[in-house]
Amino acid sequence: MYKKREILVPLIILIILVQSGLVLADSQNFYLFEDLELEFTLSGEMDFVEESPQAVLRELNTTILLYPYDNLQQKLLDIETEGEILDDKVVFSWNEDQLRTLRGEDFSYTALVKTDYERKQIPQRVPFPIRNVESYLINEPKLLEYLEETESIDYLHPDVIAKANFLVEGKTDLFEATFALASWVEENIAYDLNSLTEKSTQKSSWVLENRQGVCDEMTSLFIAMARSVGIPARFITGMTYTNSDLFDDPWQAHGWAEVYFPEYGWISFDPTFGEFG
Repeated sequence: MYKKREILVPLIILIILVQSGLVLADSQNFYLFEDLELEFTLSGEMDFVEESPQAVLRELNTTILLYPYDNLQQKLLDIETEGEILDDKVVFSWNEDQLRTLRGEDFSYTALVKTDYERKQIPQRVPFPIRNVESYLINEPKLLEYLEETESIDYLHPDVIAKANFLVEGKTDLFEATFALASWVEENIAYDLNSLTEKSTQKSSWVLENRQGVCDEMTSLFIAMARSVGIPARFITGMTYTNSDLFDDPWQAHGWAEVYFPEYGWISFDPTFGEFG
């Protein structure tokens, strides 16, 4: 996402994002490793097209929102950038003098990330439906946000509600209910990068009706069905390694979900690759 300020005369700014790279010692099956240290570079570049000889650009701010964070499976060891790190994003700012020589330059950060093959254990049954979600707001103040409808996660659509309720009917265990939703998406939504799914993200109700989509749409449908039955779920964006024949490059930008389990926190569910919990 980019923010542009103080463009005084008509001017077109072309910003191309994102290129990413991972520095690796060998080309191997990384599923065989218990942990990895990865050097990850995320970069973008820009150019300016003047629509008028009097065009003036006095200030430009650009923000990279994809930023590695620490959790059970990942730890950020180091990060290098010329930008300013603010919470979970990197902000780049240029003044008028800097912009005169900026054409064609890129902006980036390089992060050293350690990943561990470790999963959060849920040794006991968690009741479903979830009762008194508000009582968990002390530890997760944004929890109610992950029960809301959005433009792409249109879980109030009657077809989404009906399908989700059908899949969880009679289930009293949260993992069992969540697994039923995720596995249905994996088995019934075809991974299909066509002209419709490539240009923009389709709504969850569209994905349910047309039974096709890519990772973000499959994940959004899963999240929509989860939220429709009162399960807090959120969208996660990052990089993933896969040995699937669907991709020429094993390292891909990817989207998956995390589901909130009371007393245990956020648990990963990936309906695209069939990795649940």
